[in-house]
Amino acid sequence: MRTCRIVDEPIRHFERPGKRVLDLRPFGVPFLPTLSLSHMKVAGKGPQNLHVHRGCVEIVYCVRGSMCFETPDRDYPFLPGTIFVSRENEPHRLSANPKGHFVYRVLVEPPKNGGCFLGLTREESKDLNKSLKKLPRCFPASDAAVCQTFKRMFEIFDRKGLSKPRRSFELRTAAYELLRLVLVASESAVVRKPDAHLAKIIAEIREFPERDYDFDVLRGSRTPGVFAREFAKAAGQPPMAFWNSCKVNRARNLLRRKELSVTEVSTLLHFCSTQHFATVFKKETGCTPTEWKKGGGT
Repeated sequence: MRTCRIVDEPIRHFERPGKRVLDLRPFGVPFLPTLSLSHMKVAGKGPQNLHVHRGCVEIVYCVRGSMCFETPDRDYPFLPGTIFVSRENEPHRLSANPKGHFVYRVLVEPPKNGGCFLGLTREESKDLNKSLKKLPRCFPASDAAVCQTFKRMFEIFDRKGLSKPRRSFELRTAAYELLRLVLVASESAVVRKPDAHLAKIIAEIREFPERDYDFDVLRGSRTPGVFAREFAKAAGQPPMAFWNSCKVNRARNLLRRKELSVTEVSTLLHFCSTQHFATVFKKETGCTPTEWKKGGGT
């Protein structure tokens, strides 16, 4: 279990190049205090601390980019076509904002004290609330409908000449459609447990990324293509990408030790060169190993 500072994330709304955070409550969608997108052209660091959204469920959809969500107990690779969910009051953070990423987010605030979602009956509201609380942490949603619905909500918000009642109606309809699609994706996601051999490999790489792994040996009788596909389905990433992610996670901790240099950490984690280490590290975290070591990362 990681020991990290956890803070309450306030609800804020703003618009600036590369990021929009909208408030849909004035437009007839009281249960969506935040609809946002992040489309950054340059890499950046993720939030400094783990944070929680009090009383809200956060649903995040990755359109483009390879990222990682951190929780106190483990990391979740966040790839295109994937949904990450933080339930009410669950600590999490995005470890980095890599160059060129594109992410949609929505905060859902379920009614309290037995209240109802706008336009739904008490039983419908109760069922929706229960389903939101049971959403898995991370699951694929490769169907383009989720992405298209997020996009449509922004288009409705921006459409000129639309009356406020019509805008409210369309936003509320799209919001319920988005929640429906997310629930369908979570129910359709087939959790495929790897066989014992793959499970052992994945667990060992995650726990001991500093070991030197030969995937041609580890794949056994599987062909390289079959091994790569089955590994990716089980771990969320292809073998080398998964190993690199695990190595970078270990490197972040090792670099905090002042007695270890960037070169020593690179060698310890079997990167082919310090430059390669720096390239992979910056792609994953948004800063170089040297910047991280000097306190530019967390």
